[in-house]
Amino acid sequence: MQRARARGRVVRVGASRAVGEPSPALDRVAHLERAFVVKDFRRLVITVVAMLALLAASGFVVNALIP
Repeated sequence: MQRARARGRVVRVGASRAVGEPSPALDRVAHLERAFVVKDFRRLVITVVAMLALLAASGFVVNALIP
């Protein structure tokens, strides 16, 4: 009986195989991807800061309501 091989997992060791300058199309797409990641990270930071501010504010409100 033959054993099934795992699919979808490729392990590459060493440096990248790309040589030379990247094409303008790849460079443009990479720039767009980086911009998206930066915007997404900024949204995440804003959300975390807002949640921490709400948590702190709710703590003050609860302490003010309970004598």
